[in-house]
Amino acid sequence: MGMFESSLEYLGVPYRVFGQDINPWLNSRDKPTVLASALALVDTPYVLYADSRDAILIGDPAKALDRYEHQFSCDILFGADRINWPPEREFARFEEPLARQAHSEFRYLNGGLWIGRTAYCAEFFSRAATVAPVESAVESEQGILKKLFPECYPHVQLDYHCEIFLNTGFLLSHDALEILP
Repeated sequence: MGMFESSLEYLGVPYRVFGQDINPWLNSRDKPTVLASALALVDTPYVLYADSRDAILIGDPAKALDRYEHQFSCDILFGADRINWPPEREFARFEEPLARQAHSEFRYLNGGLWIGRTAYCAEFFSRAATVAPVESAVESEQGILKKLFPECYPHVQLDYHCEIFLNTGFLLSHDALEILP
């Protein structure tokens, strides 16, 4: 069980885990395919996703849904990151101007956290399953998602101000993080 599942159990939030039977797992091949298949089974209008090994939920997911519905106008919202991974210049050329408009240092798509309309997410990940990974990160699905971002914008957007998602991996100091109710 990953950190995310542990936090969900602690909060009493139901969840599903998919892809555990795939061995060896390759993110660029398996993650988009498993997500597309799993999303076909989801019967709710919205879905929240997080990588299980390095994410936690710290409160009621209904708050995340409320923020998504009222603060964003997109079909899928990814977390934003300070690091451009994979470090392809073509990705930065698209992502950096959007972040500048949002006045945010969280500039780049992070595929490990997202929320969206289930039907659109299913279409998006079905499409992602057909896209080749980038050469600089052949094992990563993130390059695939970043390839699709410009084609799918504004249906796909980023949480530039960490209203729902916060990647703490590259914060400069512990003082930079404040969690509010």
